[in-house]
Amino acid sequence: MEYRHRKSVFAQPLLLFTLLISNNGNAVDTNASAIYRDSPGVYKEVLKPGKKHTIDRMIKKYMLDYSIPGMAVAIVTNPEKPVIWSKGYGVKSLENNERVTRNTSFWLASISKVVMGTAMAIAQEDGYLYLDQEIQNLLGEDDFNIDNPDSLPITIRDLVTHSSGIKDSVAYRCSYYIDHGDGTHTKLFNLIEPGFCPDSSPITLDGFLGAYLDSEGEFYDSSSNFTGLPPGQDYKYSNIAAALAGYSVELSSGLTLADYAEQEIFTPLGMHNTSWSFSKLNQSNLASPHTTVDNTLSSIPFYELATWPDGGLRSSAFDMRVVRKRLRMAS
Repeated sequence: MEYRHRKSVFAQPLLLFTLLISNNGNAVDTNASAIYRDSPGVYKEVLKPGKKHTIDRMIKKYMLDYSIPGMAVAIVTNPEKPVIWSKGYGVKSLENNERVTRNTSFWLASISKVVMGTAMAIAQEDGYLYLDQEIQNLLGEDDFNIDNPDSLPITIRDLVTHSSGIKDSVAYRCSYYIDHGDGTHTKLFNLIEPGFCPDSSPITLDGFLGAYLDSEGEFYDSSSNFTGLPPGQDYKYSNIAAALAGYSVELSSGLTLADYAEQEIFTPLGMHNTSWSFSKLNQSNLASPHTTVDNTLSSIPFYELATWPDGGLRSSAFDMRVVRKRLRMAS
């Protein structure tokens, strides 16, 4: 997914929003208290009533125009100051019509990379890793090899700047799966194109990366999985490379990126509705994914991602307000 900077109608405030693309006819005000105030004397700025109403109208129109059942918004102006306004709109799922609040957890997709980068910056501060390390040197004898065609070493810097020479092929679609909770799973893409993904292929992070990057892996393809250019030479956005960057935290610290981020970011900052681990989240507080079938939008089962560091984080708009502050502290 590519992101382009746009001028905001709100000028200085940063609009942080998470949304689920689905269908809802009427956006509803779901928060009893839309305005957030910090302790007296610390920060008293709030949105003027006219601006609140303008934002409300814009968001409700956007939801109607793009058939979005639910979304949440948080506006902040300074990393050192709290959110000045946060609100939920619509419903978590079309099936039960439970209302979205500012604390509802949404699947963040590639916004996960921002949090991953923050955790990696902290890991570098803590001396666990450094950007010019060769990722292959972090892998043990029992791990997979990174068989890039030109055989030049790939550094963590190459991975986080999307210049590693790794690219996403169609095999990346097989990283999405539905966990049935009984030890079995279904590849999500097989619901669209039956048989496209082997159901027996790995769903663990290291397993999928090995299947994709190691010449002995079932998804390995030297021409489809790599650009053919030396690391550091050319920019190519890659979810696989980002997932490998996230895996470097585990390889260097002994803690998974999910556990390290919880320890260093989520818990200290009070981000109670944020996690890469589905089981650690309040299941009743999650926004459901939706899809279109025969021009009808409906909810689908919660799905997971084998390469979860690149896009599998779930969080709320209200939680995400504090990431800017921690990112600034780690930079």
